[in-house]
Amino acid sequence: MADKLNKNMEKMSITLHKDPGKDHNLNDIQELKNLLFRIKSIEEQAKELISRFEKK
Repeated sequence: MADKLNKNMEKMSITLHKDPGKDHNLNDIQELKNLLFRIKSIEEQAKELISRFEKK
């Protein structure tokens, strides 16, 4: 699951870099940063849950 999240983040990054001519609104950029933070938080929670299940 973590690998899939990382791959999706890489794809999103590549997409943003491919189109530098577009005028990105500051609110859109902040929204993407917030989304990335939430994704990273979910990834950490998933790692913790997987670790708990592996210990049982």
